[in-house]
Amino acid sequence: MSPKHLLALIVALPMFLAAASHGQLTWEAQTIQVKAKPDAKQVTAAFKFRNETDYSLTIRAVRGPKDCRINRPGKRTYRPGEGDTLQVTYPIAAERGKLTRTIAVFSDSTREPRQELTLKLDLSDVPIPEPAKPRPILKVDRSMLMWRVGESMAPKTLNIEILQKSPVAIAGIKPMIRPAPRMKAKKQAIPTPLTQAFIADVKAIEEGRRYRVTITPTQTGTGQSAMWQLVDAEGKRVRATPTIRSVVVDIKAMRKRMEAAKKKRQATPALPVPAAKP
Repeated sequence: MSPKHLLALIVALPMFLAAASHGQLTWEAQTIQVKAKPDAKQVTAAFKFRNETDYSLTIRAVRGPKDCRINRPGKRTYRPGEGDTLQVTYPIAAERGKLTRTIAVFSDSTREPRQELTLKLDLSDVPIPEPAKPRPILKVDRSMLMWRVGESMAPKTLNIEILQKSPVAIAGIKPMIRPAPRMKAKKQAIPTPLTQAFIADVKAIEEGRRYRVTITPTQTGTGQSAMWQLVDAEGKRVRATPTIRSVVVDIKAMRKRMEAAKKKRQATPALPVPAAKP
């Protein structure tokens, strides 16, 4: 070997040895398996590492799935012999069974600049929670007031209680309208009140929290019905309030209709059953 080549080898040897000794972070475990308890809300795994090289190593970035929370180490550069912990937390949501999540750690290592950590989860024992039921905005003790034909025209009431934290302003009650039969000449529907057989009123017992609706029939000689809606100061229906119905029921006429329908069903001959094919 010529002196020139020998000199070049002597100069390159320290650089080669430095690059070879410049290793990567050493992990206590790069794969952690966790079986969640039935009452667990989240699963946490601690990946411990140490710099066992002769040079300082710097963690440049840590990337993981969006459904995991990663608590990055307290610092970025670690001298030889120094170590730390990278903590990964998986909040348990709707998924169940066995899951795998991968976290990538990037450093300035020349040997392995990208290292992967694997978190294997077993959520088989965690029950699936029932969907939360929406809390009702208000409570009504009944949604229909009923009189019988011939009954006294005494008023009847129903009570409304607001359950949500914010108050609800109810300013009045008005009958719901429906389109009248289309007229041949104008070919348009004309809104008309359902009935004029009732008088309705609403009063605040505790403003914004409790109300009382009073409905009085103007006659109980024949069957009548009406539907009402609670409105605000602008006359618009209050959100989430129920439809209230007032009815004068003709029990005798109802029974006659039921008996007639029963006789009609009995008089209708039954359809012949087709004979089975041999």
